[in-house]
Amino acid sequence: DKPVLVRGSTIPVPTRGKFEQLGIHLADPSRIHIYELCRALASTHRTLVLASEGELRNLISDDMEPVLRLDEWNHPDVASPEEKPGGNESFQQIAAVLESGDVSIFMPNCEPNTHWSNWPEGVLL
Repeated sequence: DKPVLVRGSTIPVPTRGKFEQLGIHLADPSRIHIYELCRALASTHRTLVLASEGELRNLISDDMEPVLRLDEWNHPDVASPEEKPGGNESFQQIAAVLESGDVSIFMPNCEPNTHWSNWPEGVLL
């Protein structure tokens, strides 16, 4: 029940009802798992939990310019033997953008699936 501190901002832990409103079904209603809290914070305080411009810039060499920034894409289920990154339309187009520098290449036809709700088993317990 204590608030969390994120980048200097004190944020109250959402109520159980807020988790439900966000579509986050608590695995154990008597406690909130970290991954559940992270999902809620990403929904309600996105700019606080994502990397800042400065943090992103620190990941890129000074002699390089960012080419493409995506918030969502279609990600292959690499745990499945049938899905490989090289066969994924989004990844193929991202590779083509990186090779050419032409961001107009990224025009996938497949639906994005990077929202956490598409990966219910993607948690560490």
